Amino acid sequence: MNGRRPTGLLPSGKVRSKRYHALLPILLVLSGPARLCADSLGFPPAAGGSPPALSEVGPRIALAEHPGNFLEPGEYRGLGFAEPVSLGKSGKYLFVDCLFRKGFAAVDGRGVTDRTVLIDHSALDEGLFFEYGGQTGWTVRWTRITGWRKAFRPAGAKGQNDMATPTPCSVEDSILSITFTGTPENHVDTMQSLGGNGLRFVRVRFTTPGPYVKGQSGQTSSVNNGSENTLFDSCEFLSENAFYYAIYSKGESVLFRNCRVAKGLAGYLYPNKGGAGMPYFSKCSDYLTGELIR
Repeated sequence: MNGRRPTGLLPSGKVRSKRYHALLPILLVLSGPARLCADSLGFPPAAGGSPPALSEVGPRIALAEHPGNFLEPGEYRGLGFAEPVSLGKSGKYLFVDCLFRKGFAAVDGRGVTDRTVLIDHSALDEGLFFEYGGQTGWTVRWTRITGWRKAFRPAGAKGQNDMATPTPCSVEDSILSITFTGTPENHVDTMQSLGGNGLRFVRVRFTTPGPYVKGQSGQTSSVNNGSENTLFDSCEFLSENAFYYAIYSKGESVLFRNCRVAKGLAGYLYPNKGGAGMPYFSKCSDYLTGELIR
C-alpha cells in the first residue's frame, strides 16, 4: 500500500466531479489494508512526545499501609493497599502516589450516578478492570499497570460487547505490561477492550513478554481493541519475544497516530484486508527501523 490520497484533479488538470467527492470517503476506505486518512474523525490534535521511562511512573514517596477494601469518595495519597479495592458511592476519587497490590475494581450500579476517578503516579500490580456504563469517568496518568494475562480491560456488564456505550476513560504517560510467560490456552493481551466507545491512550507503552507459539492461542497481540471512537496517540507496542500480530483492532473510528510498532510474526495489524472496522494509521512507524508503516 502506498498511502497516497486521492486528489481533486484528474491527470488532465480538470477538477473532479461532485460525484467523485461524494464517494471520496469510500475510496479512502478501499485504498488499502491499513487506512491512512483520518482527517474527519474529530480527534484532538496530535499530542507529540513519547511514552515515559519505567523510572518516571509509579509512586514517588514511601507508602503507609491502608486496609483497602471498600473505599468512599475522597483523596488517597501515599498509600499501599494490600487487599483488593472496590469503589463505593458517587463522587470524586483521587489516588496519588499509591500502590495497589491486589485487584482494583469499580462496578457501576448500586445507585452510582456520577463518579470520577483520577489515578496519578501510582502502580497497580494486578491490573485495572472496570465495567463501562457512562457512570464512572477515568483518568490515569504517570502510572504503571501490570497484570498476569491482562493489564487493562474495560468491559460491559457481564462481559457483553456494547460499542455504543460511552466510555470516558483516558490513560496518559503510562506503562502497561503483563507478566505471564508461556503459551496459555486463551489469548493474552496487554490491553483488551470488550466494546466501549471513547477510550483515549496518549504516550502509553504496551508490552507483552511473549512468546507466541504457532498452533496455540499464545500471546497474540499487545492490544486487542474491540471499542469504537478510540485513539492511540504517540504510543508504543512492544514484545520481548514476539507476538503474532502487534495490534488487533476491529471497531469504527479507531485511530493509531504517531505510534511506534514492533512487527509481529504475521505483521503489524489484524484484520488487515480493508473495509469497515479497519483502524486508521497516521504516521506510525516500525519500532526498530523507523520506517513508516504502509
